[in-house]
Order: sequence, then structure tokens, then C-alpha cells
Amino acid sequence: MRLLPFAKVESIQNDFVLLDLVRISEPVDLPALAIRMCARRFGVGSDGLLTLEQVAGGGALAVRMFNPDGTEDFCGNGLRCAAWYARERGLAAADFELLHGGRRIRAHVSPSGSVCTTIGRASFQPEDVPLASDRELFCEELTVMGTSYQASALNTGSTHTILHVAKLPDDSEFQRVSAWLEHDPLFPQRTSVIWCVADDKHLSIRIWERGVGETMGCGTGSSAAVVAQARKHGLSGVFEVRNPGGEVQVRLDSWDGELHVKSQAAIVYEGEFLV
Repeated sequence: MRLLPFAKVESIQNDFVLLDLVRISEPVDLPALAIRMCARRFGVGSDGLLTLEQVAGGGALAVRMFNPDGTEDFCGNGLRCAAWYARERGLAAADFELLHGGRRIRAHVSPSGSVCTTIGRASFQPEDVPLASDRELFCEELTVMGTSYQASALNTGSTHTILHVAKLPDDSEFQRVSAWLEHDPLFPQRTSVIWCVADDKHLSIRIWERGVGETMGCGTGSSAAVVAQARKHGLSGVFEVRNPGGEVQVRLDSWDGELHVKSQAAIVYEGEFLV
């Protein structure tokens, strides 16, 4: 048995355990470790496990994120947490690049704790989402457990289904519909569910993340909600997205343009975990 150093990090109350593999030489089973460390009552407790490591042969840093069920995914808030940690621990300058989920991400870290990342472009293409369909799903009626919703499905690094609603759901509807929709056969790799109320460039969301359940914040989910709103109404510029845990700012020049996502990030504490 040994003690594994970790940092607890968060962005808009979306919290993660971070392993700095730059400074950890022993191999670890990351999916199994995510299940143990993310457990709220038996581990550290978090919405996911992040790893940060040096890419062989170069100075780039690579980020991975594992959900509490051990599955790997792309994560916007996790990126900003990792970027803040890297800057604070002297592993990167204020402007640098991270590799995550097959994408090269530009990051800018300000001294105040605000981190802006450029995460690429969104896609509604069925093969990219992915969907078990040859048609994209954009602002179309989707029936879930007998109730019809206007829905859009897209990928912003991770799969999201946006439910365009007039008001955010109560707990009963949110839990029941979100859990069912995550595993709908239409989504062969499951989907996160973002309930969204939108007024021009101001959005409010409630978040169900695949492999996690309800979370307080989601960067890729905020981005997905903005892209759907921008495409639906022909909007561009800066959008403010109110997550339950705080504000995310998303900037784009067009709905299919690059996404620039900004929010706060912080190191909460550091410790050691017995493995």
C-alpha cells in the first residue's frame, strides 16, 4: 500500500480529484481509481478524476478525465481546473496548450483565477454526436416517457442533448427524464442532458452528466446550449450561461465557429490517498 498525492480542484462547483502524473512515477489503474476516489462517502468525493501529464518528447501537457463510474470523457471545466493547477504549480506559462480528448486546446490563465480555453467547434452531425440515426437532431420534437420536448443533440467535445424549455424542471421531472434520456438507444454512447432556458444571449441551465448524474457546472454543456441558441436565432458574440454553481462565459463568431469558454477555477486543498 502507498500514499498517492492529489489535489482537489473546482470550477463553478464542478469538483475534481487531480493527479499530477508529472510528479507520480508509479503506474496506476485510472478507471478503477476514479471509482474509488470520486465516491462521495467512501473516497475523496468528486464529479471526476483528472490527470495531468507531460507528453513524451515535448513540453505539452495532456489532460484526461474519468467519470465516477470509470468511463473516460472530455471535460471543459476539468480543462480549466487542470490549466489553473499547471500555472499555479509552475508547469506552464500564462498562455499555453493542453492536449485533451484528441484536441489541442489553447488556454489563457489570468492571476485572478479566470481561465479561458478554446475548445474547438461543435458538431450536430449524427456520426459526431453520435446518434443512432442518419438525421441530425436540431430543435425537433423528442418524446421522453410520454412527454414531448424540443431537443437538440450535438458534440462539443462530449455528447450533449439540449432540452429547450420555458422553465427549468423540478427535481422529480429532472431526475426521471434525464436518467432515462442518458440511456436512450438513440445515443449509443449515452448522452449528457442540459435543460436550458434562454433569453437572447443569457441562458440558465440544469445539468445531468452521463456517468455522473446532476452536477453544479458543465463547460461543454454550457457551450452546447450556447451553440444551439446561436444556431436557432442567428446569434454570435458573448453569451452568459448561469450554471447552478456559477457563471460561464462563451464567445463565438458563428454557431459553427471556435468556442472560447471562460470561468473561474481554484485549488481547494491537497492531500494523500491510500492505494
